[in-house]
Amino acid sequence: MKIISLSEIAEYLNYADAEMRSTKKWCIERDVLIFKQGQCWYAYEVEFRTAFEKPLIDKLKKKQGADWKRDYDIISNGNIPALNTLNDIIKDESKAYIPKNKSFITKLIEDAKNKAA
Repeated sequence: MKIISLSEIAEYLNYADAEMRSTKKWCIERDVLIFKQGQCWYAYEVEFRTAFEKPLIDKLKKKQGADWKRDYDIISNGNIPALNTLNDIIKDESKAYIPKNKSFITKLIEDAKNKAA
């Protein structure tokens, strides 16, 4: 299993903390195991990547449902034009919401017209 140093994690997070307190705190809050080997602190790269990409994954799950893995793979491979094309196709396939009842404003306008007549 590949490991990554906390200084590399700090670079990903854009942290400039020389003592690595902020990086350690970030890892602990997201349940990423950190361990000391010699003088350096490390974490398992797969755990870090999972925690780092979790907000994106959650957004894709909410937006695409069961198809989130397909979009995640497209993004991971850096194929953003394909993702944009795919999103355009999905938008075309989905139908816009058509309310069954008249809106409050529409009812007010009709009532005002009826009273004026």
